[in-house]
Amino acid sequence: MENNDNSVKLKDLGTAVQPIIKAQKDIQDAIGNVNDRVQASVVNIETLEKKFDAEITKMNNLIEARLKPTPPAPEETFGLDGALKMQMRNVYYKSADGKYEDLVKGADLLFAYNLLASANSAYRRKGGAGMGLGEPPAPSERLKKFVESYKAYTETGVGTGDEIVPLFMRPELWQDVFIASRIAGQFEKFNMPTNPFDLPLDFAEATFSKIAELGSPTADDAATRNVRGTVTKQLNLKEWSYEIAETAIVPLAPALRANVLRGAQKYIDSFWMNADSAAGASVNINLIDATPAASSYYLSDGQNGIRYAVLVDNTGQGINAAGALTSTQLASALTKMDDYGIDTENLRFFPGLRTYLSSLRLLPENLTMDKFGPNASIKTGQVAVCFGSPVIPTPAVELVNAAGKKSNTGSNNTKGALYIVHRGMWLSGYIRNVMIEMDIDIKLQKWIMVTSYRLALYAFGPRASIKHAAGVYNITLP
Repeated sequence: MENNDNSVKLKDLGTAVQPIIKAQKDIQDAIGNVNDRVQASVVNIETLEKKFDAEITKMNNLIEARLKPTPPAPEETFGLDGALKMQMRNVYYKSADGKYEDLVKGADLLFAYNLLASANSAYRRKGGAGMGLGEPPAPSERLKKFVESYKAYTETGVGTGDEIVPLFMRPELWQDVFIASRIAGQFEKFNMPTNPFDLPLDFAEATFSKIAELGSPTADDAATRNVRGTVTKQLNLKEWSYEIAETAIVPLAPALRANVLRGAQKYIDSFWMNADSAAGASVNINLIDATPAASSYYLSDGQNGIRYAVLVDNTGQGINAAGALTSTQLASALTKMDDYGIDTENLRFFPGLRTYLSSLRLLPENLTMDKFGPNASIKTGQVAVCFGSPVIPTPAVELVNAAGKKSNTGSNNTKGALYIVHRGMWLSGYIRNVMIEMDIDIKLQKWIMVTSYRLALYAFGPRASIKHAAGVYNITLP
């Protein structure tokens, strides 16, 4: 297979990747050797997991660096021609005093421009100039030139260029969120025209019957069921002092965008898995022995998530492991899904990180070459598929109590879990994609950035008899 901008071979990473591979193997071997409680008390599994995650991050950083394009010549960076050539992908930015010099995304420059321009505008609007306070720095002429060039390229109208940022930043960041998402990225999404919105796409099964030649058929009036989605808003607030030089904004912008991206990806995935609308005491699956705070991310204003479907909506879809995870339990969970359980192409396994590392990956069927063949995890170091379907470990599936629910007492949450979902029977709706708004507080001399989105979950069919989700909980971990 040829290497391209979206593909990196192991050999392309050079010798720098060798210690990473060795460290991953050592950690996997250490976990694999824990086969009794005596060893488990000596080996800190959680510490090994953190080390494993750190090595994965190192590998991702190497791949990202390998994919980073060569910085363009300075004359190709700014101006209309430069914007056309770069097509808003990556640009080379250097501050006037040469303090910062780096390859950044065009969206980061637009983000930096909007940040500076918005702060100045808000400062003047609130009368800060007459209060003896220092005015936030304005965008440099070089940065203005870049923004004006892109504005001319996209023909987005007249003005200072602030209007470009929502048009460009939002779709790119939103797309990045779903690329990074382990759960939400597996399902289709659509823009909701209203809130709530009834999605009329749930049909009863089509029926066929025998008919003679030239016979008169009877119409199959397939019953339809509307699935209602009500959005839940999630928001992030950032504040920082505006005593910061303009030259610090450009390197700050990528960090801010990366932070927003990680947070959105994490909480959207966690909402998909853990959403529960129950706000009372000792009823929410994420806090089964206390009352959730009104700001808890998992409190849904609409449909509930994957765990709720298995643990509450149709309790018959859950397998209580009451011990170590076995392949028989996984097979039983698939059996409970009826026809959905054999559609391997559209099934997704979502184990928690601890469940994946110390249970699923160590199943005998995965470890022995004679049972699993050349793809055994003892050889590859990972479980990519289970019963023919992708395995996607996620931190959204946390440690829970024996009932599969989260306790307010941390020592009760020691059990693993995993969930199986048919991706064709769930989808997500959005009224607001990622929206970034900025302002300043001249009294406290701080900048304010608010990021928000509004999403809804849809699960087809009557929830009480749901079959397209199943799970195994109360898994004893070493």
